[in-house]
Amino acid sequence: KVKNGLMIVQFVSDSSSAYYKSDLFMGVLRYVTSHPQKFVLRQNNNRLAMTVRSISNIESAWKCLQALRLEGGAVAG
Repeated sequence: KVKNGLMIVQFVSDSSSAYYKSDLFMGVLRYVTSHPQKFVLRQNNNRLAMTVRSISNIESAWKCLQALRLEGGAVAG
């Protein structure tokens, strides 16, 4: 969801999902926690979500998600 300069990303709802043990997720966590000015992680109703600041449109949202995906493997910024 992109609105008012923010993007809200919902992670996999199944907390026992293999995704949460993957190198990709660990890389995303490392990147997100090292950039607290841009990313905020929250857990709501046992569901993990991330707020991303400075997202003005779908194109910037897509670029951010691609960077996170790359970051999970070998991170780019």
